[in-house]
Amino acid sequence: MSEQSFFDFRAVDMDYLATAPTRYIVSAEIALPRQIVWNYFSDASTWCHWFPHVNRAWYEGEQPYGVGTRRMSDVAGVIHEETMVAWDEPVCWAYTINRATEQLSAAQIEVTEFEETEVGTKIIWSLACDPLEAWNFLAGEQNFEKFLETLLNKALGNLASYHAGTIN
Repeated sequence: MSEQSFFDFRAVDMDYLATAPTRYIVSAEIALPRQIVWNYFSDASTWCHWFPHVNRAWYEGEQPYGVGTRRMSDVAGVIHEETMVAWDEPVCWAYTINRATEQLSAAQIEVTEFEETEVGTKIIWSLACDPLEAWNFLAGEQNFEKFLETLLNKALGNLASYHAGTIN
């Protein structure tokens, strides 16, 4: 990775999910068992195959990964450095963004919860942040929560196809 300028985000923890000035919560279901879904979410190397706009994601350091692990991601050309703040297999997975090559928020946490259902897994994705002016361009013309819901549904559709071996 070439040397790039990074913008620091304010450090937050799981409590920020309840206190952030802006919160979005979306959910979707996938017809795969919770443990399988967890395995894909927690394996950074798979994200580029199923989550839209993720070019690459990887953990720093050695396994086992968990709370405190650093993850890097390249999402649509923006590099993020993240710290895992929850790793409760296969129930909850969360990270904060420490810094990124574009500063869209002053602070941000993303929490993903996995609930078993009769047909598979319900994913609840919560994003709490202190957004900056540039934030709105991400969603284009649509409501940001609708944008996230569409993104999650697309990701889970891709994940089902990736799991079935129909995309790689």
